[in-house]
Amino acid sequence: MKTLGCDVAHYRPLRSDPFVAQQQLLAGHTCRSIFDVGAYRGEVAAYYSRLYPAADIYAFEPYPPSYESLVNRFQNNPRIHLVHGAVSSRSGESTFHVNQNPATNSLLPTGQGSAVASAITTEQITVPTLTLDDFCESRGLPAPEILKFDIQGNEIEALRGADRTLSENGPLLIYTEVLFESLYQNCALFGDLAGFLKDKGYELFNLYSLHHAPDGRLEYGDALFVSKRLRCA
Repeated sequence: MKTLGCDVAHYRPLRSDPFVAQQQLLAGHTCRSIFDVGAYRGEVAAYYSRLYPAADIYAFEPYPPSYESLVNRFQNNPRIHLVHGAVSSRSGESTFHVNQNPATNSLLPTGQGSAVASAITTEQITVPTLTLDDFCESRGLPAPEILKFDIQGNEIEALRGADRTLSENGPLLIYTEVLFESLYQNCALFGDLAGFLKDKGYELFNLYSLHHAPDGRLEYGDALFVSKRLRCA
């Protein structure tokens, strides 16, 4: 209904809340583990821990100060397992770009003319990198039910290192930040990521928290992808 220039509608959390959507989509399925790749301060890991009390949460974070804050925050939560490293397409070490706002830190350098002013790089450090395939194999872990990414444009590289993890019994849900503008050099844009995941058997469910530039251009947001195995169940 419209009145006085305002839209009035029923609140639909399945459409507007990605975590409600994930719970609804996984109804009837046991959630044993969740990978939080790019855990930063741990807000999402903590929320997942409350939503899925039987699940183990593996939180990956490469930036040492952020990792130490996670250690302090979750030292009394045995279900949240912390991993110091950046998830990418190979295991080893890589240059990591530390920015004015640590939430924008990335393995990728900031793009030319990036609209994210807080993404100005202040230093570069070396961090350990790992692939999800190597991580799962080393710990004897199956693929998680939920795979979450917040890694500033390096999502396809992380997925390339998860070929076995994304196989026949891969994650049921992939919840990830997506970019519509090249905020980082050589970053994965939404179309590239959606195409990559489609080839792996994942379909877009919905977009959330969309952010726009002052001129109205869509810049970034979050996306939820669903395995065809779940959609066909």
